[in-house]
Amino acid sequence: MSQEIRKNLHDVKEALNEQKRSDPARTDQAEELQKNIDSFLEQSDEISEEEHVNMLQKLKHSVEQFEASHPTLGLMFEKFLDTLSNMGI
Repeated sequence: MSQEIRKNLHDVKEALNEQKRSDPARTDQAEELQKNIDSFLEQSDEISEEEHVNMLQKLKHSVEQFEASHPTLGLMFEKFLDTLSNMGI
C-alpha cells in the first residue's frame, strides 16, 4: 500500500480519536470505523481486488454515518477514496 494511502488512513484515524474525545455518544461508531480501517491496513497487501472493494465499501458506509455531524472526517475520507481512485483501485 502506498505511503499516501497509509497517511490518509492515519489522518482519518486521528480525526476519529479526536471525535471520540469530543462526542462520547458516538464512540461505538467511531470504534467500528477504526476497526475497519485497521483491518484494511493489516490485510491490504494480502487480499484480492474484490476483497479490497468490499473493505472499501465497509469503510465508506461507516464514514457516511459521520458525514452530517463530522464534515471534516467526511472530507478526509473523500480524499482517501480519491487517492485510491487515481491509483485505479
